[in-house]
Amino acid sequence: MNKKCQKKCLYWNPEEDELLQKLVKQHGTKNWFVIGQLIPDRSGKSCRLRWCDQLSSKWIINLLLLKKMILLSILMPNLIINGT
Repeated sequence: MNKKCQKKCLYWNPEEDELLQKLVKQHGTKNWFVIGQLIPDRSGKSCRLRWCDQLSSKWIINLLLLKKMILLSILMPNLIINGT
């Protein structure tokens, strides 16, 4: 067993992701302790990490932008994309 997972290692399921999104809308991104109290078997820290690393709309928007840039580079290999 991984040393970091000696207590409990639970993968997030879609229902928890949906609940986390709902709670972030209600409580904002500064109240992770409260949010962690409202999701069974989750700490505020695990909720914050899940939100920031997987569910945040910033992350999704950046991923979509990256996919568009990759597609453009494939379709138009001579196009120079300015990074700013």
